[in-house]
Amino acid sequence: MNKSVIIIGKGESVLRCTKEFVDTFDEVAICNRPVYEGYEHLISNHADYDFITNTESVKQYSEEFKKKLGIKETILTGLDCELRNNFNFKDLDPSTGTLAFSYFLNKPEYTHICLVGFDLFQKFKKVYYFNASELNPWLSYLIDVGRYTTNLTQNIDSGHDLNLTYEYLIESFKNFNDKNFSIMSTYQFEEIDNLKIL
Repeated sequence: MNKSVIIIGKGESVLRCTKEFVDTFDEVAICNRPVYEGYEHLISNHADYDFITNTESVKQYSEEFKKKLGIKETILTGLDCELRNNFNFKDLDPSTGTLAFSYFLNKPEYTHICLVGFDLFQKFKKVYYFNASELNPWLSYLIDVGRYTTNLTQNIDSGHDLNLTYEYLIESFKNFNDKNFSIMSTYQFEEIDNLKIL
């Protein structure tokens, strides 16, 4: 059976998304606990898959809220996770979003994969669609060490290398030309036959 999935990251481009658009997909995957309260009109009010870096972030959503979202599966993406070891990323340290993408990419039943909020951690651009006051406490150290400014702008190069991430995504789109892809990003993506730039 063919399925479609939308993977929601946290980049500023989420601000162009709508609940109505998200709800057109068969399944929804979220990455590292996006902020829902006040943003349901952008990312809807449900999710099937919950990709998270580590168990600290598990604590950010209560069991009641996870049930309300309808999460069927939580998948860890940290350094020691199985998912990270299943794919060859060469020199790339993949973000949780990139790992979520790889998870669905390699499942033949997913014939349409949409990426929203995948802005590739561009230097001197706002990293997240929400405000600094809404940042999960376990990420606040990124401001403290100067990686992000207080308005959540990327201040230094990300550990998830922009160029390597871009090359990985483009190569994947081209290699899986039997699938359809769409992307909503602030980054300028190359036009490819099976990629719709939103």
